[in-house]
Amino acid sequence: MNQKELIETYSKADYLIPALKIKLVVGINNPELNNLLTQNRVKYAALITAFNPYSQKLSKEENERRNEELKFNILKKWNCIDSISKDVTSNEWEEQGYLIYNINLIEALSLAGSFGQHAILYIEKDRAVELILTGAKIKSNDDWRKKLLGH
Repeated sequence: MNQKELIETYSKADYLIPALKIKLVVGINNPELNNLLTQNRVKYAALITAFNPYSQKLSKEENERRNEELKFNILKKWNCIDSISKDVTSNEWEEQGYLIYNINLIEALSLAGSFGQHAILYIEKDRAVELILTGAKIKSNDDWRKKLLGH
């Protein structure tokens, strides 16, 4: 999948926080999520999975093992809540992951990249949900590089 296809597929996916009955949509500011962030004193968050690195389908068992490893790494430094990402156009994939509280963009990209993920959702309080590519095994995305550098 090339960068354009990745962006299109991930932008149309459903991103759910089942325990809170919240659905995140790329490009949309979610008032329920903002309330959650405020209640938990969270400035920003990222949604990350460890499933299917580099878009290569793995067994259910391997994906679950990788996701447990991701959660272990998350809980060393942050708090999180379970999430689900779903391909709604072709129903080819559904991935478990985590919404991680107070993880900054650089940390989120590094963590996702270490698990071979192409992209993350990044959320800043009172702003629209952003899809940001990590650059893992695809052309790098200059937009996130500019964001990191503050341009």
